[in-house]
Amino acid sequence: MLVRDTAYVLKKVLFKETSLILNVLSRGGGLQSFMVKGALRPKSPFLGVIEFLNEIEIHYYKKENTTLYTLNKAELIKDHFSLTLYPDVLMEIGELVQYTRRNIPYNEPVPALYQSFSFLLRGVGDKKENKALLYYFLTLLQEMGLPLKISEHCICGNAERSYFDPENGSFGCSHCRKGIFVGEKMADDLTALAGHRGKEIEISSAEKAGYMEILKEYMKYHK
Repeated sequence: MLVRDTAYVLKKVLFKETSLILNVLSRGGGLQSFMVKGALRPKSPFLGVIEFLNEIEIHYYKKENTTLYTLNKAELIKDHFSLTLYPDVLMEIGELVQYTRRNIPYNEPVPALYQSFSFLLRGVGDKKENKALLYYFLTLLQEMGLPLKISEHCICGNAERSYFDPENGSFGCSHCRKGIFVGEKMADDLTALAGHRGKEIEISSAEKAGYMEILKEYMKYHK
């Protein structure tokens, strides 16, 4: 069966002299791997198309009892070459891509993650990279089975939420004092992002860096 889908290029690895193994995040198939035969030949139609983070249309024949398909055709929809102007952001995206490839099963549709990745790249282009990076990380944790337990109140009923517990992913108050002190703004900001209310908040680069480190510690605690 011929399949046409849209996908984002996540990684490519040399296979033999002129071919590549390509990892993508596709709308319909989730994380997928493809054999791209002759991709490095001088006149290959894949040259300049299957580059990191490019949004492409892929054509392949889906067969039973295989997890590595042959990519028959790829057409460029949108490149993200402009991200090379922001190496720090590009490195952060690369780190999230690595987490994605390590923790999300292959060949299983993950529409929320695909949509969030699209929002991530769009957000970076719109100069809203801090919120975009955090929103994708939250979505990734959700797909990994590690959603944050976000509530408007501490478990004791207190509205203050200045501590984060990496054991269960919840925020608590200074009276309960369970976990790591993170300040109330982190709980408010992540609550807004998880509730799709990102327009209501502003997150600085320093705040984003701190939030990301806390989320990484939470992820590592459970992996």
